[in-house]
Amino acid sequence: MVFLCYFSRVKPNLILLLLGLFFLLNHAQAQKLSPLITLGKPEWNCNEPTVCIDPKDSDLVWVSCNNNRLFRVNYLMQYQHVELKSEHGVRGDLVLYALANNQISCTHLAKHPEKRSPDYYDRIVFQVNKKGLKKWSKGVGIGFNGKMQDKPWVHQNKHQTARFKHRIYVSWTEFDRYESSAPEDSSRIKIAWS
Repeated sequence: MVFLCYFSRVKPNLILLLLGLFFLLNHAQAQKLSPLITLGKPEWNCNEPTVCIDPKDSDLVWVSCNNNRLFRVNYLMQYQHVELKSEHGVRGDLVLYALANNQISCTHLAKHPEKRSPDYYDRIVFQVNKKGLKKWSKGVGIGFNGKMQDKPWVHQNKHQTARFKHRIYVSWTEFDRYESSAPEDSSRIKIAWS
């Protein structure tokens, strides 16, 4: 009560700031930082990572990097890795996501085997982990229309009362011509759902 009486003469914004700092400091003291580990080998040139907690085992963390490598790290900081493969090819921009059915999905750029960069980015690929680290679906191609498809993202509607519960949404950017400065070339945001 004394605390509230004392602060009743202070501006509301200052009260919120002080309370926020109090909770932030208490929360920071309660957190334990895990040891830092390095995944992969320097020659793999891992970059642009995404991370996802395994929905079946919270002691497992999945990590992807832009060179098609997937890692699964356990609570002992030991990891396994695999190079992701798809019938549409795998080029990069991997996005990991935990689905409501306890599977891990990976959305990424295609790499058409008969085309050169940047033309081989001709679709977005969605794959689902079937079992363990190495078993993945062949992949579904999305947005194939002769234009470059880039920068995917994924989300699933997990709200219990949602009309479209468990629907998966994928968004990405489509380019007429990549890095073109021609005024007739443009880019668009695309979205698809299950």
